[in-house]
Amino acid sequence: MYVDPSSNLTSDFLIQDILGLKPGEIRIGLDFSVGTGTFAARMRDFNVTIISATINLGAPFSEMIALRGLVPLYLTVNQRLPFFDNTLDIIHTTRFLDGWIDIVLLDFILYDWDRVLRPGGLLWIDSFFCLKEDIDDYLEVFNMLRYKKHKWVVVPKIDKDVSNHKISQLEIAAKKDNCLLSDVDNKSETNDCKNQSK
Repeated sequence: MYVDPSSNLTSDFLIQDILGLKPGEIRIGLDFSVGTGTFAARMRDFNVTIISATINLGAPFSEMIALRGLVPLYLTVNQRLPFFDNTLDIIHTTRFLDGWIDIVLLDFILYDWDRVLRPGGLLWIDSFFCLKEDIDDYLEVFNMLRYKKHKWVVVPKIDKDVSNHKISQLEIAAKKDNCLLSDVDNKSETNDCKNQSK
């Protein structure tokens, strides 16, 4: 379901709405984000176990995740995930694999996620930040997986400073060239993307 950006100026989807796409089927997943495991803590409220993959960039994120009683996974973006094929029900990422990432590296990461995501599992790309001019390139990479789209929206990135009118009109115009993409896709029940491309 495409969400019209004129009626929705946020790229956020609610957890209960995403879990409602597959009621009772989401039990274990991976959060590939920077932070202290907040997504995993919120999903625990819905009886879903989330492993939080993180990198200690300037702070002990892994230790903080463990102190919260959650499961941290310390790895870098160019490592394969230490999971068997077709084992996770959901993979979530937010504000980590943004527009700085090279298309080749993004391709590697997405195909590894496809490997560990079970047939029927959900891929939730949450607030992916990039330049407006690059959005078509990133969408093409995401669409190569050939997953069924449940929800997606592309909205302009508007900082809090813009809404409070604390920056100049020139800076506002420059920020309008940035956008956020949120996308929830469903992996095919029958084939993984490697078999679909044959």
